[in-house]
Amino acid sequence: MALEWTDKIAVGVDVIDDQHKELFNRTNKLLETCKNGGDQEEVIVALRFLEDYVGKHLKEEEILQRAHDYPDYEAHKEQHQIFLQKVADIKADIDERGATLVNVMKTTNLFVTWLTKHISKEDKKLGEFLSGQN
Repeated sequence: MALEWTDKIAVGVDVIDDQHKELFNRTNKLLETCKNGGDQEEVIVALRFLEDYVGKHLKEEEILQRAHDYPDYEAHKEQHQIFLQKVADIKADIDERGATLVNVMKTTNLFVTWLTKHISKEDKKLGEFLSGQN
């Protein structure tokens, strides 16, 4: 279940779209590592990178929203916080039990589902708002 980037989900803000593309690439690398039977350490390294990269990306998105007085900032930020909490919960379970098949499936499902939904709906609204300001 690889993520496929298409212009249909582009938000129209280069910095955000570039980061989304990288998130798709890294999620796909994690999926490929799991599919090819990568060892625990490879999976954990990939998951930690995704966690760090997502955190940085979401912070940058929020900075951009505040800089442009985005009216849905609070609701958008809350969605980010819920997602980051889910990632933290999975990471804690992985730290405790290792990269079990269940944990890897939870992680990939979370990233695949949340990224596609969030980008195609919420980030699209943000892109439209920012485009309307130019």
